Amino acid sequence: MMLHRSVKQEATKYAQIFYVFLAYSYNSVIIKHMLHNSVIKHVFYYALCYFQNKRREGNIMPPKSKYTKEEVVKVAYEMTRELGVDAVTTREIGKRIGASPTPIFTLFRNMQEVKEEVRILAWKQYEQYISDALNYTPVFKQFGIRMIEFAKKEPKLFQLLYMQEREESRTFEEMTKEIGSSVDTCIEIIKRDYDLEENEARILFSQVWLFTFSLCVLLANKVCTFSEQEISRMLTVEFQAELRLIKSGQYKELNLSVTEIPKGE
Repeated sequence: MMLHRSVKQEATKYAQIFYVFLAYSYNSVIIKHMLHNSVIKHVFYYALCYFQNKRREGNIMPPKSKYTKEEVVKVAYEMTRELGVDAVTTREIGKRIGASPTPIFTLFRNMQEVKEEVRILAWKQYEQYISDALNYTPVFKQFGIRMIEFAKKEPKLFQLLYMQEREESRTFEEMTKEIGSSVDTCIEIIKRDYDLEENEARILFSQVWLFTFSLCVLLANKVCTFSEQEISRMLTVEFQAELRLIKSGQYKELNLSVTEIPKGE
């Protein structure tokens, strides 16, 4: 079907307006019905031609976001805390900030980049949470208690940090590097407070950390619950048992050195 010259001129005239409509209000159902109309179909065609020409000229700009990158990340972070990282989508973010999801991609390349920013925020929150243990005694036990409290109070963030499937498995040593400086802080405290050698302190840390992590997983997934008194007692029993094993020298017979943690770089 050939368009009348005047229709063609009008189609070209409004091509840019139509393109902006598509960018901000994309709805596949609406467009499907619109394209049944032959005139609108040709307007759509000229809109695409207009876009391609302007893109070649370098004069067309993507729709601007009304929100900053930090604001979008904050919304995604709060969504993760409430519903989990899998609930974070461009559509849901758009609903919360009251805007079309399309401009979000003018700030981020993809949703994976948004989620990575959320993960960075979650790590900062976690590190701030457990660093408060330095204000208590015994310090190492408080690190464990704070870690467990974080898993209870922020289960979705704990799941994001420790329970997301990775493309490749890592060794325990590699994983602890991601935790940050708190590992070396704990080990220095253990050496000082319990008169242990470097290697012994690192072995004790790894054994007790793995035990503590198992409690965090149970609590974060609501598999079971423990009172504060139960948590304190279990951490004490585990720590004292491992400490006595190391002090006696019997740990060498069990080859526990395989979980030795290297110093932070």
